[in-house]
Amino acid sequence: MTHTSLRNFDLGDYACFQVDGDDAGTFLQGQLSSDLQNLPAGGGQLSTFNDPQGRVIAILRLFRVAEGIVAAVPATLLDPVVKRLRMFLLRSRASISAPVHWRIYGHTGRPPNPAPDGACLMLPGDADLWLSAQRGALDSASGTQEEWSAMETRCGLPEVYPETSSHFVAQMLWLDRLGAVSFTKGCYVGQEVIARAHHLGRVKRHAHLFRSAGRGPRPGDAVHLDDTKVGEVARVAKRSDHALVLAVIRDGFEGVLQSGEHSLAPLPDPSVLAD
Repeated sequence: MTHTSLRNFDLGDYACFQVDGDDAGTFLQGQLSSDLQNLPAGGGQLSTFNDPQGRVIAILRLFRVAEGIVAAVPATLLDPVVKRLRMFLLRSRASISAPVHWRIYGHTGRPPNPAPDGACLMLPGDADLWLSAQRGALDSASGTQEEWSAMETRCGLPEVYPETSSHFVAQMLWLDRLGAVSFTKGCYVGQEVIARAHHLGRVKRHAHLFRSAGRGPRPGDAVHLDDTKVGEVARVAKRSDHALVLAVIRDGFEGVLQSGEHSLAPLPDPSVLAD
């Protein structure tokens, strides 16, 4: 593991909803891809919310707090995710509140120390990255959202946005390797497709890391090899003079990839993505 300096980041691009009630855990267990029985009090977990075709609607950062379970998603996906989840509540003794006044912070270099009513999540990969959910402001948060996005992207951590919602099966984004998918927990929305892809090896496109000059392409942009579409941009982290790009590409590609006017130079895949 790479030991990074101790810094805190205010991740204001995320918004949260909270699920509480006697059936909160049972309800989410039947909707999301991770095993919530492995989510301890004060702990965190990556998960996905999928459509019936097994494609990822949103990646969730889950936190178990005293009142229930807090889920963080990009703010642009909060309303559609909450609206869709509420369709499945039916007679469950659970309720969904959104938005809620939880704030998400990133941390490097050591586990965070959230308030007693908060929770934290160690992200997969080699960079010693953590997330925490806290109610109040963290005065020591000086890092920017762009810096955090670059660190996550370099570690191979994907994101889903409105432009790419329901475009990728979880394995295309390596979410099975990132601990967001359980293959032993039982049924959830999209489980049959995701399990079939896992057992039969039918996924033929996967995320890889690239560098692009300038500000780079945008999530959802097509990736071409010559005149043939071979993939789609999943995440872009803008830096001062270049962009880091996670793009889902057809397996076995050879040649120079292009997304619009942007050339994509391959970078070594993070260890969590490397075959």
